[in-house]
Amino acid sequence: MRLKASSPPSDETLFLRLDLLRFPLIVGVVFIHAYETSVGFAGGAIGSSQGSPVGDFIRNLISQGLARVAVPLFFLISGFLFFRHFSATLPAYGAKLRARLHTLLIPYLFWNLATLAVVALAQALPATAGFFSGKSLPIASYASGDYVDALFGIGRMPIAYQFWFIRDLMLLVLAAPLVFLGARFLPRLGVLLLVVGWVLPLWPLAMPAADAALFFFLGAAVALQGWNLFALDGHARWLVPTYLVLALADAALAQQGLGVYLHSVSIIVGIGAALCLSGPLARSGRLRQWLMQLSGASFFVYAAHEPVLTIARKLAYKALQPTSTPMVMLLYFAIPLGVIGVLLLAQALLRRCLPGVARVINGGRA
Repeated sequence: MRLKASSPPSDETLFLRLDLLRFPLIVGVVFIHAYETSVGFAGGAIGSSQGSPVGDFIRNLISQGLARVAVPLFFLISGFLFFRHFSATLPAYGAKLRARLHTLLIPYLFWNLATLAVVALAQALPATAGFFSGKSLPIASYASGDYVDALFGIGRMPIAYQFWFIRDLMLLVLAAPLVFLGARFLPRLGVLLLVVGWVLPLWPLAMPAADAALFFFLGAAVALQGWNLFALDGHARWLVPTYLVLALADAALAQQGLGVYLHSVSIIVGIGAALCLSGPLARSGRLRQWLMQLSGASFFVYAAHEPVLTIARKLAYKALQPTSTPMVMLLYFAIPLGVIGVLLLAQALLRRCLPGVARVINGGRA
């Protein structure tokens, strides 16, 4: 049955629709990190630094366009779920923080420490040192402050750089009382100011990032104001085609002066389109079952795809020495899809053999 835009869905339908989006969005995150067409080694770069117009357009459309909806939408969902049924009391807030200790902080520390250990070992072994040497300071030369930086990304990205998302999310959770006040009493003004700070850009903080703050706040406002997260369902027939046109234009004008504004508009419309598309997915048969099965592995794929993706790209580029556009584009699709497939298998084996470990390192999601 079709959901009316004016009536919020039941809890069961709401969580089903959000779960159905998780794995496709994580695939988008992996493709964001697969964008480059050259790979750096100690002796120089391998690959093609000058792409073809068609290849650049395809990569811009996927990695810098369609996939860029993923991270803002994840922040919006996180803000919405955190403030859904939120009780503005100290005990309730403390309970929320304790829950995020297990779902955010523990996996954050585990995966960054694991990445630190893997990179340190690879840099120390002669057979692999050339794959992990470059512009970054070798881990063997780290001072104590460098380790803190690598783990928490204070002056740089965390060493498992995809975890900047979790780092910023933890900061926003700590700032939840301020977010609550703004989203509860000045939701529209707050969103407007954050949009201006994100688009222009005028955001004064290094972390959390502007898009993190904006979309987490927007999710909080939706929850606290009782707005329907899927209120645009009735407009899907024009919203989805409009987003596709914007995404194509964004990819074509990626290097143009006004491209940054078009990109921001495209992301906002894309979020609405993705939420709308979750409705047909929830009403589908096999596709819904398939996506629900994959949803449980989403966090593991997100957490482990780096440094696995980087290692796979370096090995492939070293072996194949790609310079032609067809070969570069073949690797652009094959490597991330292969990495995702391997990680899905690894997650299944881990859950079967070490279910307790799987639950801890996935923040209770396995």
